[in-house]
Amino acid sequence: MPPFDKNTYVIRSSRGIAITVKRGTSPPQITGGGARYTTIQRPRRNGQIQWDGDDPYTMDLPILFDGWAEEIASKRNVERDIQQVNNMMHSPGAWVAPVTIKITGATPVKGGTWVITGIDYGDMVIWDTDKHGRGFRYRQDATLHLLQFLPETVLLLNAKAGTTIPHVVKTGETLQSIAKRAKTTPAAIKKANNIRDPKSIKAGQRLLVPVPSLKDVFEW
Repeated sequence: MPPFDKNTYVIRSSRGIAITVKRGTSPPQITGGGARYTTIQRPRRNGQIQWDGDDPYTMDLPILFDGWAEEIASKRNVERDIQQVNNMMHSPGAWVAPVTIKITGATPVKGGTWVITGIDYGDMVIWDTDKHGRGFRYRQDATLHLLQFLPETVLLLNAKAGTTIPHVVKTGETLQSIAKRAKTTPAAIKKANNIRDPKSIKAGQRLLVPVPSLKDVFEW
């Protein structure tokens, strides 16, 4: 497990990668989200506040990739750490859950799950070159732009009765188990996806699953 102290963040991704970085020179900032209200105007009376729901938080997190320890004459290339955090911003594509991260350290939102929507790199940089003349960094500051991740649930109710919904096959699932959960038949799934061999499906594969009713979509 990566080391942790009050001056660092440990960033863990849903892909099983963990990176320890230093806190930036400024504190994290909540930039949006939270409770959403509407003011209802009332003639000759004070307006009334109505709560309309909560929006996902957005947050800017300043960090520092730091492999330069002058006090102990130690230097470490941080290009690998930078690239791994860059990869945490990668989305695997439509209908597949994005890469998410969790942050251990002092942040305004405790226990949140986030997606990285952007990274801004600053000018607090120490460069060097290797024996092949290629540049690399010992130090680099950055600000991660984060959006709180809330899994989609009720939005599936927008599907029309008799339509198909996307499903990414999980480890151990079969056409039979998927069909039973969706209250449809393996034959219907085979037809919707032009599958010849039911045993050919594998984890990570995207299927279109016929669903007979809105109620079944909700239960799915």
